[in-house]
Amino acid sequence: MYLWGRFDGYNKSYRILRNTIYAKYGHIFKSKDLTDYFTQFPWYQPQKNVTDSMLSDVDKKNLELIQEFENMDETKANISWSDDKIGIWQLGYGMASGWGERFVIYDNSKIEFLFSQMRQLKIVNGYSGSYSIKGNVLIFLVKEVDFNEYTPEYSYSAGWGYEWKQEKRNKITFTEPVILRFPISAILNENSLQVKNLLSLKICGYEFFFDGKRCE
Repeated sequence: MYLWGRFDGYNKSYRILRNTIYAKYGHIFKSKDLTDYFTQFPWYQPQKNVTDSMLSDVDKKNLELIQEFENMDETKANISWSDDKIGIWQLGYGMASGWGERFVIYDNSKIEFLFSQMRQLKIVNGYSGSYSIKGNVLIFLVKEVDFNEYTPEYSYSAGWGYEWKQEKRNKITFTEPVILRFPISAILNENSLQVKNLLSLKICGYEFFFDGKRCE
């Protein structure tokens, strides 16, 4: 997933992406450039003024995510992180530590993103590298990809779901790191679940929870 920062070219792409949601509902755009862009597609049939209340829940969530990226700005004052950032930040709360999608942040600017251990037929296990913060942007320099080599044979287990029959873990190391940019929030002492003493933060518009574990 290649997600980039606040540059004019990318911002225009985010604007097009965001307005594509309205276009598919037949929204009549006031901006000429949007009208000109969408009229090149036969599926665009302008009919009405579309409001957010007319959108599906999925489209509303997609709008929120797109706007998170659209509002990235590396020129803002850097979001300040305390030492509380060091450890595992898991997507979802109440699952055994280290089982869900998670960012692992170390005290030497090292960072990992690891996919859930419960994901079936995984090809990629995770990414590792270093990070920095500019403005409200987390810049992830991916140096290694941990992936599975496998034969196209799989089996089913009632406890684990589908798994590769033969699997060997391997790594790809990049000569030049792949740069990923994500919108990020400050670390909060509150959370949407209203669980006391549970730190949270948002990355890419998703809420991650601190599981309390420290990393060496």
